[in-house]
Amino acid sequence: MENTITQNIGTITQEKFNEDTKRWREEDILKLANHFHKLHFDGRSKEQFKRADKFVMDTGNDLERFKNKMSEITGIKMYLALEASDVHKHTFYIILGVTYEASSEEEYFKLSPPDVFGSFATEIVPETFKKMICENWEEIDNHLIDDLFIAKQGINRERVHYFHISDNIITYIKENMSQLNVTGITLYAGVDMNKFDKKEMISFTPVLGFKYENKKNENPKHVLGLHGVLESISNEVYFEYSKPCPPTCPPPA
Repeated sequence: MENTITQNIGTITQEKFNEDTKRWREEDILKLANHFHKLHFDGRSKEQFKRADKFVMDTGNDLERFKNKMSEITGIKMYLALEASDVHKHTFYIILGVTYEASSEEEYFKLSPPDVFGSFATEIVPETFKKMICENWEEIDNHLIDDLFIAKQGINRERVHYFHISDNIITYIKENMSQLNVTGITLYAGVDMNKFDKKEMISFTPVLGFKYENKKNENPKHVLGLHGVLESISNEVYFEYSKPCPPTCPPPA
């Protein structure tokens, strides 16, 4: 299955995209939290489960493909996906679905949990993120995780399938990030507690970070506030503003 040849020449084929996003949509609500945790033994204490808090694209063909056409991007969606359950692996991951000026057909890019243990994301991201969303993700109880991805619409409960990035952020990426030597892309998991008690809203909050080589100690221009571009910590720009679908799906093209 992994070797199926399609127009998507990276890690994620069309077949794998269909399979793993379908698994996310159909997974038992009480089992979602299992996919964010991995059995870990540190050699000093008993076995424990470690929660994935970030998902990275920092090496290989996917990163090079993404960098090569950044100036042509017209849209980015962050799809939620699951591999088959495995207690020894983090099996939740992110697929970026990217469209370009030359074609509206999506290309796929995989962001996976790093296979190492060490500092959690809150130790490296700006203080704003640490207090706003990242600590909330690390501290929330396992049995509440499934609620972060579900919104109540009338009598129905809908699970979010993807997050779509706003047009102003796409413009920023095309005009600013494409001019830099991007060395890695990271999605940081977060929770917006202002939305947690509002059952009609999705409270899981993904933050997309673009790391870049900073040779001249010069940062790109930053747009703050509702534009969703937050100040970097010297060599990374963070994009917080995205919309979940459902419930806020974009109109058909």
